[in-house]
Amino acid sequence: MPQPFKRGWLPTPDACILRPQLAAHIGTIASLWTHMELLLGKVTGEIMHVDAFIGMSIYAAIKSEVIRLSIIDNVAERYLNPDLCAEFKKLRERIRRTSDERDTVIHGLWGLPMAELGGNDFFATTDTMILADQRKIVMYVAAVTALVHKGKDFPGDKERIAAAEDQVIPALEYTERDFIAIEDRIKERTREVSEFGAKVAQFHAQQKALGGQTTPS
Repeated sequence: MPQPFKRGWLPTPDACILRPQLAAHIGTIASLWTHMELLLGKVTGEIMHVDAFIGMSIYAAIKSEVIRLSIIDNVAERYLNPDLCAEFKKLRERIRRTSDERDTVIHGLWGLPMAELGGNDFFATTDTMILADQRKIVMYVAAVTALVHKGKDFPGDKERIAAAEDQVIPALEYTERDFIAIEDRIKERTREVSEFGAKVAQFHAQQKALGGQTTPS
């Protein structure tokens, strides 16, 4: 699990270039999740059975993962039995948590620890990368910028800067082990989605064998 990093560090677009072994894991996480999204789409089609083409046409047009999961949730309630619906709701929550980890890695602001003063290198020679939420940094910079342009303190300015700074400082230090752990969780979610898809296919096959409906009434 990434640990808080409160020593000196600097965000840099060269972080991935200077840490290629770790950067490869960022690419792997992105690729694994793309395959996960593909599988979710296939499961959506499996849920909708004979209406799969219509369902996938809608699913493919949606970019937001939150909305995609909501779509699957809604169609599951219409096409599946209560037990499978309840199982998907639990799976959906695990997918959401893993998705948050993926988003943090892919969209975060990466940097490197700074070397100790007096050394020959600017960055420390560690096998780690530092991650911060760029949105929080933007809010911190905005608070400072507003104060500078006002030319004098206004009530609440210093408090806003202090609050923003508290959010910026707790950067996280990622080791290779941390990246691998995220990859493993994505693989686990992918396996679970695949197994759920198999259950859906079995459910529709049983319904058809019993002469039941495979589409909502």
